[in-house]
Amino acid sequence: MSSGINISLERKDDDGIFARANIKIRQLSDFSSAVLFCGLLLLLFFSVISRGALHLSTPWLEEVGSVLCIYFVAFSAISAWIRKAHIAVDIIPSMFSGRKSELYGVFLDLIGVIFFLMAFSGSLGMMSKSVSNKTAVLGVSYSWFYLGLAICFGGILIVTILRILDEIMKKNKKFEGD
Repeated sequence: MSSGINISLERKDDDGIFARANIKIRQLSDFSSAVLFCGLLLLLFFSVISRGALHLSTPWLEEVGSVLCIYFVAFSAISAWIRKAHIAVDIIPSMFSGRKSELYGVFLDLIGVIFFLMAFSGSLGMMSKSVSNKTAVLGVSYSWFYLGLAICFGGILIVTILRILDEIMKKNKKFEGD
């Protein structure tokens, strides 16, 4: 989504507080994603060794792997959203330039806020409804799975709001400077 709002991935001295917050969230998301990915690799390695070499039955690995995967994808999605490294169709944004492109970007982010707010509240609702539902092997509540979705949509919601606020602050500084 080339919305015309550019968030630098590197910190600059003139970055606003909202841009710096997004950078910190991205760094935390990147670190969390890396740790979870390493955990998934170790789990896969252990699974192969335990089943192939040791001939042990480890059905719990699938449940743990599912939870790790959900959280890995959640933190990776937050980081990708901040970087604007997600899949997008750039037909409409390429039709605009200058101020219209910036307004279109803010419009898309506002639509995103509505969508992510709905997805976040839906995942919280599912989380509360699935408290008593447990997985077969470990007996872990399915709420932990939905918490991963809530983290994903809540994180993206927060960084989108920060992005909009940063854009507003930049415009106010630019307006005051004129």
